Formats: sequence, structure tokens, C-alpha cells
Amino acid sequence: MNRIPTLDGWRGIAIILVLVAHMQVSLLGHLYGGYLWMNFGQHGVTLFFVLSGYLITSRLLCENKIALPAFYVRRFFRLMPVAWLYLLTLAVAGLIAHSTFIRQDAWSCLFFFRNYYPAHETAYNFRTGHFWSLSLEEQFYLIWPPILAFSGRRRALGIAIVAAISCAVFRFLHWQSYSRAPLDLQTQVRFDALLVGCIFALLLQSARVRAWFQRYGTWLFWILVPIFL
Repeated sequence: MNRIPTLDGWRGIAIILVLVAHMQVSLLGHLYGGYLWMNFGQHGVTLFFVLSGYLITSRLLCENKIALPAFYVRRFFRLMPVAWLYLLTLAVAGLIAHSTFIRQDAWSCLFFFRNYYPAHETAYNFRTGHFWSLSLEEQFYLIWPPILAFSGRRRALGIAIVAAISCAVFRFLHWQSYSRAPLDLQTQVRFDALLVGCIFALLLQSARVRAWFQRYGTWLFWILVPIFL
């Protein structure tokens, strides 16, 4: 089997978390209780990033020699046709309705820097707001596969661990600057979630590590959940 049913289950959980957050804002006008940690949508997106890092890295590790051109061709045809169709639909719908559904944000969506520009959400660009997460992933995958291909698994693991810790420390030290949208969507304060998935994929290549997680993984999960919430 190419699919991992457990990860499909985690995708479902992530989707539910995002939907709950949108429903809170739509029905209540704010997050429940007004606490940032109640923003389940951010937890869901973070979970998506971890899964994405894990799956992409696992797939690359299955290759005897990582073929970067083939990887980027797969990524292109997996994402770009649907993304372009969505942007085209917005443009055509705007023409039909004699309204503006997309402006300069079209460029940041096409070239995947939507998590940096536009700097503010408005009535004209909110329809492409979800491209921020796609942009972050695509930026990350311009860098990570070459690191994995050219540095080897052991060095890539070390690089991923150091980079993930550095990102977390940077976010902690600059929390006051990045604790509000859209600054909290920028790559330099979010890419550690993707790296955590990459780290898990690299670690689980070891039979000893897999055996350890099979034995203690459930306990570890229930210990970490309240800490991160």
C-alpha cells in the first residue's frame, strides 16, 4: 500500500480543527474565550505541515537516488493546475459580476509568496488568503529536497534538528512582533512544523527507533498533547 491509513485519520482531525476555527469566527465573531490557544485552526494547519514534511521526506527516502527534476515535476502537476484554475475562476467570476475578486494578490499566489504579500487582508484579496500555507510549503520544498539529496540522510537529520530549534527560538524571542496576522504566517516563524515531519521521517528509517515508538509512542503522545496546547 502506498497510502498510510493512520495519516489519513490525522488529516481528518486537522480538517476538523480548521473547520471549528472558521465556525467560531463566523458564528461568534471571535475565537472561543478570546484565547489564542483556542485557535484550533492554527493547530490544524500545523498538523498539516508536519504530515506534509513527513510524507514528502518519506517518499524521497524511498528512492535509491533522489531525482530532483522528477520531484519538482510531480509537485508542479500536483498543485499548479488546480491553483491556476482557482485563480482563473476568480478572475472570470469578477468579470461576470462586474466586481473585483482578485487584484495584486494574483502575483503572490502565482509565484507562491502569498504569506508575505499583500501585508493586509481586505475585501478584495481575502479569497486567496488560504494560499499562504501553499506558499510556505512551496518555499520550503525549494530548499529541503536539495539539502536531503546533497547532504545525505545523517547530515540532513542534523540540519533539520538545528533548523527546527532555531526557528522555534526565533519565534519565541520575537513573539511580540510575530504574534499577529499576517506576520505570523511568514516562513521564518512557521517552517519548524514542516521540519518536525522531516525529522520523524528520517528517524523512522531506523528499525530501533520504530520499535521504540511502537512501544512508547502512545504514552509520549498523551504527555505532549497538553504541553503543546
